[in-house]
This record gives sequence, structure tokens and C-alpha cells, in this order.
Amino acid sequence: MDDAALKRAGLDYWDAVDLWVHPGWRAFRDAMSRERCLYFSAKAERPLTEAKFQANSVLIFGNETDGMPDRILEKYPERCYTIPMQSGKVRSLNLATAAGIVLYEALRQLGNAAAAEKAAEFADGEPAAAPRAKPRRRGGRTRRGKP
Repeated sequence: MDDAALKRAGLDYWDAVDLWVHPGWRAFRDAMSRERCLYFSAKAERPLTEAKFQANSVLIFGNETDGMPDRILEKYPERCYTIPMQSGKVRSLNLATAAGIVLYEALRQLGNAAAAEKAAEFADGEPAAAPRAKPRRRGGRTRRGKP
């Protein structure tokens, strides 16, 4: 957890994260109620839209190389979901993109006011207000000349 790239991924949000680190899968499995776990895999049958999120849901993703282990897909089919995609050359999303999509849907279902409002605006065909633009990066530096 001390890796610089990992810390950068959280940017300034680490203080808001309730981080639990388990030494391995078995320790995690023993610490969590199975009813809290929702599994996400390109190999699952049920679409993400059928997932029922709760405030204490645990979102579990397979790794990018091998995906979700078959034993989990077989043991918990009623809790395994996929992000629907058009068939074709692209077989799955990268892990970061998939996690972002699933987390957004969880927040939408749980009533996060900002997320729900933006989802409703999008569903009505009207774009949500554009976020304030960040300084553009040029040559590795921002407009202010800071890296």
C-alpha cells in the first residue's frame, strides 16, 4: 500500500477511504459475510442492472489477466454480474473502468444525490452541467508551471 502509483491513484481521497487490508483471500472471506459480496466478471450471466446494492456491499472483481475464478461463478451465480457490452472485437473492459462503472451504479441505486441527479439528467436526454475545467497539461507542466 506504500506504492507511489497506488497512492497517486487515490489522489486526495485516501483520508475518506475505510481501508481494510487482508493477508489473503481466505482471511478476507472469513472476515466478510457472504451476503455482502457482489461479484463482477465478463464471464457472468446476469447484467449489472440486476445487482441490488446495499450500503455495506462488498464489490469483488476478477483480475485483468484471468478474470473471476470459475469456482466463484459456479458457487454464487445469483450474485455474479457482468457489464453488458456490444459483441465484437472488445471482449471486456479494463479493471479500473469496470470498477468505476459498477461504483457509479451502486451510488446511483443507494441514492447519492449528486450521482442520481446526473443520471436522471442524462436519462432525460439533457446533459448534466459540465464540470469546471482543470488546467491543461503541456509538456508535463500545468499552466501554472508546476509539474
